[in-house]
Amino acid sequence: MRLSAHEGRRKRCRLAALKAQYKDARKDHLDGLTIEYDAWWFNLRASNTEPVMRLNLEAENENMMKVRKEEILRIIGTTDPSVTIKD
Repeated sequence: MRLSAHEGRRKRCRLAALKAQYKDARKDHLDGLTIEYDAWWFNLRASNTEPVMRLNLEAENENMMKVRKEEILRIIGTTDPSVTIKD
């Protein structure tokens, strides 16, 4: 999924909000931010070629994926209302 996003301070705020929400998760910062639990994970990273953030998410089942996707998008949207879903 692609999200339109501005860089700089807003990007740092989005990532900080996600890290705060998922304090107990395993985290990796190699390529953006990866948050990992046993049953689901996501990676949010900036595109190198477009002004977008890419969200990749996997979960044990579709319902969990839908719930987590809505949760993550709500956190991002609350932190930075200018973010919009591109696809």
